[in-house]
Amino acid sequence: MSSRILLAQLSSPADDLASMLSGSSCEVKRATGAAGALRQAFSDAPPDLVLLDVARADAEAIELLRALKARTLPRFVPVLVVSRDEEVAQRVAALRAGADDFLSRPVHALEVVARVAAMLRIQASQDRLHQATTALAALSATDPLTGLHNRRHLQERLAQELSRARRYGGPLSLLLVDLDHFKRVNDGYGHQAGDAALRAVAGILRTTLRTLDVCARFGGEEFAVLMPATDWSGALTVAERLRRRIAAAPLLTAPALREPSAGPVEVRMTASLGAAFMASGAQVGADELVRAADAALYRAKQQGRDATCLAPALARPAAAASAA
Repeated sequence: MSSRILLAQLSSPADDLASMLSGSSCEVKRATGAAGALRQAFSDAPPDLVLLDVARADAEAIELLRALKARTLPRFVPVLVVSRDEEVAQRVAALRAGADDFLSRPVHALEVVARVAAMLRIQASQDRLHQATTALAALSATDPLTGLHNRRHLQERLAQELSRARRYGGPLSLLLVDLDHFKRVNDGYGHQAGDAALRAVAGILRTTLRTLDVCARFGGEEFAVLMPATDWSGALTVAERLRRRIAAAPLLTAPALREPSAGPVEVRMTASLGAAFMASGAQVGADELVRAADAALYRAKQQGRDATCLAPALARPAAAASAA
């Protein structure tokens, strides 16, 4: 795919930069004036490189340069300034404002092509680095077995959502979901069957929850669901929906280890759930919310499993929290 170059012009050029690049297999789009340049930079198909063609690196050009760099973040989009300025001070001002390279007129077509190619190599390298960093971050936040978030990511998001809820108000709920008698699946059908059951439950969680909810494998056969802007009623509704769907779905088919000749059978499971919520205006910590959900989950297990229990509201006001 050819690279996209935005030729942003604030002045009438003495030479045509677009024609100089006509043989470089780049797609060049022109934009006249600051407003046009910013529209193109913020479009659905942003450029890979900006050629900023100005008469001088004056205040207007510097302001546009800064705006272009701000608009294209977080992706790295190099800006090559072409100007009639020959003074070092003007070049320095442009470089300090975000320019990645500077060409003074008169320019030679071969140098323009070479400078553009160099900038595009750097841009491609930065894109690869960004993609690798993003993929690594995703891997570090993902449970490899289920594809859900892992516990560390949940803890990070819990801290963020608690901070947001304290600052702006609104409730916050946490569910803990624990599969009942999971050891029986591993012992009766093998650990591969247990892994398949965990993946099946992860699929139920994905299709049941909202996109803004944070779902993670909390450890072993336990899952956690963080639900921003959700009070006790919403948390209880979601918990019961999850409990019913897990109980109703055959999670896998597998032959029993003791009777493999009998052929595969449907394996069904139930889950126990503990729900805790922080009321709007409360000032509680992450550990407190997790402990409340864990205590509710324990009560659900004690009541015979395949049940949902709700913890009392964590509604400690800010004044009480600061005094504690």
